[in-house]
Amino acid sequence: MEEQRHANSTKKRQTVVNATKSYINNNYKKAVLKSAYKGKQQVMD
Repeated sequence: MEEQRHANSTKKRQTVVNATKSYINNNYKKAVLKSAYKGKQQVMD
């Protein structure tokens, strides 16, 4: 029983880590796109 509970908490932690990673990746991509867009706008001017 203890083993099972440990496995579950490890799985939960892994899910949180994965969610955090994808959140960071998405924000990073958005920031890159935003700065690329700003750069394009400056070139247009």
